Amino acid sequence: MTLLRGLVPAWVRHYRSAWFAGDLSAGLVVALMLVPQSMAYAIVSGLPPVTGLYASLLPSLVYAWFGSSSVQSVGTMAITSVMMGTSLASMRPASTEEAIAISAAVALMAGLVLTLASVLRLGFLSTLISRPVLSGFTTGSALMIALSQLRYLLGPEPSAWTLLGMPLPQINQHSLGIGIGSLLVLWLAKRYAMICFRTFGLNHRLADLLTKLIPFMVIVSAAMIVLWFEMRDVKLVGEVPAGLPSLQWPVITQWERLLPTALSMALMVFLFGQSSSVVLGRKRGERIVADRELFALGSSNLAAAISGSFPVTGSISRSAVNFQAGANSQLASVLSVIFLAAALASS
Repeated sequence: MTLLRGLVPAWVRHYRSAWFAGDLSAGLVVALMLVPQSMAYAIVSGLPPVTGLYASLLPSLVYAWFGSSSVQSVGTMAITSVMMGTSLASMRPASTEEAIAISAAVALMAGLVLTLASVLRLGFLSTLISRPVLSGFTTGSALMIALSQLRYLLGPEPSAWTLLGMPLPQINQHSLGIGIGSLLVLWLAKRYAMICFRTFGLNHRLADLLTKLIPFMVIVSAAMIVLWFEMRDVKLVGEVPAGLPSLQWPVITQWERLLPTALSMALMVFLFGQSSSVVLGRKRGERIVADRELFALGSSNLAAAISGSFPVTGSISRSAVNFQAGANSQLASVLSVIFLAAALASS
């Protein structure tokens, strides 16, 4: 009986009915945030958008069961997406199916490395990486993402001009107008949205939450503009396949080429996942167990691998939204998965 109790997470054993309202609201808000964010990071990785949604399903459930943070949101992240995209670009897969197989294999290998590290109790190694190193890596990744998205901002067709070796697209007026307009709204929202919401009498917590949902509102508004004015020359994400992912164990055929990527991916997954859980854990007075986080993140990546997705980790921004939306336990992440799965099944 004691062994069985130990297999059940503490938040399940000690759940309080008073927590449910906060978990429900946080689950819905994070689900709304997950849809555009997950698809965007999948595109950055060079994979079909739906793989980003798959990365937010089973891995989130696995972390909810094994993780030590009550508000950590596991799924796609900018840095791991850039790393995956760089690896795929160097390997030049012949088809989308091969690219998905490679990304799943990397997730599998990274998951095995993290799981083994947890068995060896290597969680203490996270304290040896300095913050300047992480900041530099984050800044470089942000610049790479910004440059890679120029073709989506300016237009769908390439031109004869290049920037840092990358072809610049031909300027499409509709794409440019929507892109610049969206960036302008986001910039104004970052500076003035909180002030405006507080002026209307909203409390700080609600105003902050609405401010973080503005990117989702911008995406919906841009989609409605394209639809209303029939801008057929604007490149769209395309149809997202309906239904849940089929589960299968990935086959590793080029492990010697994938191993360096998997090792560096495992390191980044743990460092950023650990950073996210520790930062929010301090606010809630939670004790984050590094070795348990290693196992939870490793298991989450194994789940991503069998889901036909790519490596996942904890997101500081998404976890912060989860926290500010009122999450009291990992039930919020479970509810986000339910909402997202329902949307996929009904699309």
